[in-house]
Amino acid sequence: MVLLTEQERLYADEYCLVNGENSSHLSSLADWTTEKTYTFTLSKRLIVMIRASVYVQNGSGAGRITVDGNPLWSTGGVNGYTTVVSPDLYIVLAAGSHTFNFDCAMWSAGSGAYVVINGIYIGQLNFNDLLSGGPWDSGSVALPAGVQETLINQNITIPASRVLPCGTIINYGLFILVVASDVAISPTRKTHMKNAGEGDDSGKINVRLYLNSGESGWSDRHDDDADGVSANASYGRGSEGYWYGYTPPNQTLNIQVKALCSSARSAECFVFVLLCPWIIPPVGYDASVVNLTFSQGSTFYAYLEPLYVDATKASKIGMKHFKSFGDTTDYYSVVSGTGILIHTYTLDVVDVVSAQWVVNPSGNVVCISYVAVDLR
Repeated sequence: MVLLTEQERLYADEYCLVNGENSSHLSSLADWTTEKTYTFTLSKRLIVMIRASVYVQNGSGAGRITVDGNPLWSTGGVNGYTTVVSPDLYIVLAAGSHTFNFDCAMWSAGSGAYVVINGIYIGQLNFNDLLSGGPWDSGSVALPAGVQETLINQNITIPASRVLPCGTIINYGLFILVVASDVAISPTRKTHMKNAGEGDDSGKINVRLYLNSGESGWSDRHDDDADGVSANASYGRGSEGYWYGYTPPNQTLNIQVKALCSSARSAECFVFVLLCPWIIPPVGYDASVVNLTFSQGSTFYAYLEPLYVDATKASKIGMKHFKSFGDTTDYYSVVSGTGILIHTYTLDVVDVVSAQWVVNPSGNVVCISYVAVDLR
């Protein structure tokens, strides 16, 4: 027996930069105002994870996060007594100094109104096989009335499958963050992030995401006029769309963001992209990352771990049957739980070539920290 193992999560690069801090309160009518700022220097190219929540009291407003001046995420328009929690925001930043701003805006206020950003968390981490795109800034793009224009058109080269101790990579986790806004003369909150199949909204800037020419719906979205309040219409502009899923290796991935408005306007968008096979998107279904390839009778090992949230996750070996009765008949080995999840299974009777290894993150971002095989 020969044990071959590979560490995918690079623990030596991990560090908590900010843990649970809150911003000051914006308690007057104002456009985007920075209420908390941090500057950090990264020693190398790393992933940075950011998370926060925004609370609006007795008014209408919004919160957003910017990185080096590039908008990363926004709540869209929020009515009073409402909390909006960001998704886990994963981006890749180059070595050097970076500034993270946490901004608030408020355009309508009752007695005691304010906007605050709570629970700010920033951490750095690193994985093998990390790819990224952006931040891309479209600049101001003119939108003729009724004509869809391309704001962003970028390619990312995904290499051929890399050979692992236990097989080959067959899917990369893909995370795309987009913030778009009206930047016409006398701009207003009027940007809508549209899903595939949805009609365009008249008088609004309708923003859509395309992957390899096919339109993809947003996994998460917030429109800047969602609160329905038109006061101080230029304040707090910026709608966000967040997409996560999988994409295979050995291709050129084309990412486009397009916009259309029934009246002539101008729009701008900012895009961050991260790809990594070892960071599992919160898709909520079984996804295969590695094609198992090793000698029959060998023992497979995988370590799954939480990232920001320690939620239940599952690792399974087998195959979804033509008539499924659930995991107990589709998979020959299933482990699930919180914390560090260790999956060990010897494929002596079960055919290695026919078996699939799948991971179910159960709606939360998780990671694969080790893969190994004890060869027979």
